[in-house]
Amino acid sequence: MDVIIESDTALESVRDRSVNELNVSALCVKAFEAHNINTIRQLEAMTANELKRLKGPRPCRAPRPLGLRQVRHVQEVLASLGLKLKGDS
Repeated sequence: MDVIIESDTALESVRDRSVNELNVSALCVKAFEAHNINTIRQLEAMTANELKRLKGPRPCRAPRPLGLRQVRHVQEVLASLGLKLKGDS
């Protein structure tokens, strides 16, 4: 989903897309789903620290929070769309 967004209307339509459409790891997507983060708009409203605290479901093991690598990857994917997490510069 590496697209350069040019207009505000196009940017708004991207924000309303599902987080499942992002090119991020399954761990991230499952963590988003477990915490009812369904749209890119909801994801964009979170800070990097809030993302790091999300725990993805892990069958037969204790849930593991997202690591710095996953959070950075999410930030990179959002940046490729012209978006960012809350608090990012």
